[in-house]
Amino acid sequence: MIRTLMRILLIIIAVLMILLGSNSAVSAFIAIRNIDKVPDEGDHYTVNNTRIFVRNFGSGDPMLIIHGLSSSGLTFIEIAELLSAERKVYLLDLPGLGLSGISVNCDYSIISMARTISELIVLLGVSSIDLMGHGFGGEIALTIAREYPQSVRSVIVVNPSIPASNPPLPEWLLSKKRFSKMLLKHVFGTYPFERSVAEQKYHNTDSFDTERFLLEFSLSYWISSDTIIDYYQSNKDYAPEEQNTIRQPVLIIQGAEDTLSPTDRSQELNTILRNSMLVVMDNCAHFPMYENQSAFLNHVKSFLRSVR
Repeated sequence: MIRTLMRILLIIIAVLMILLGSNSAVSAFIAIRNIDKVPDEGDHYTVNNTRIFVRNFGSGDPMLIIHGLSSSGLTFIEIAELLSAERKVYLLDLPGLGLSGISVNCDYSIISMARTISELIVLLGVSSIDLMGHGFGGEIALTIAREYPQSVRSVIVVNPSIPASNPPLPEWLLSKKRFSKMLLKHVFGTYPFERSVAEQKYHNTDSFDTERFLLEFSLSYWISSDTIIDYYQSNKDYAPEEQNTIRQPVLIIQGAEDTLSPTDRSQELNTILRNSMLVVMDNCAHFPMYENQSAFLNHVKSFLRSVR
């Protein structure tokens, strides 16, 4: 009886390994097939021994967009192109993500990312800039405004979120680093899982753009599991401090249906900040810029004109 159970268990393990291997192979094929389609026109800037990739669009008053975790500037490329009719838009990839490089012992904490991006702003040659940040990127944008106020004219945060509320894996799994790295690479980082998660971030899945997701996946597939874990571990104890000292105008845009970055954080920010305005977009989740693009752009453009 015991031998029979052991054989069944070994067969189950073998089948699982085959499925995992096949899933990883298909995901790698999809990533390789689409990587050459990723728009790579831009410049690399070396900041704190890290090469940061920046795309730029249009001309006019400068604006910098900071994407969220486990993604890249591709998330906002369509929005950047649309805003470039009136602005000079810079779209970066955070260190270790997208087309940006990674340095040894890189500090992924929000305060360190804010310092790095403030130095990048200097390299871009602008004295005052408007910031837009999505999710985790919104928290970075607010930190830049607080720590380096002389370089920031205004801030737009879209569905801001504190990293601790969205761990890549349960804490008990993250403590087993070798196992968690395998899961992130061969299960959670594969095409079927990533696509399912991406679609769940939309209230209206008709707004989901498969072509844009394929480009984003072709970059995210190669993100090191160590990088994903380090981003989380560096920020899991992050607690926003002294945000009431931020004096720049802040526009907070929140998708009402977002479960990943719920409205609580946006409402809290709107209460804390001295000069803020909260816009809650109904029937939108984590990507209001695509679920109701025209309304999103109207809110952004109206706000930017008001702070000129």
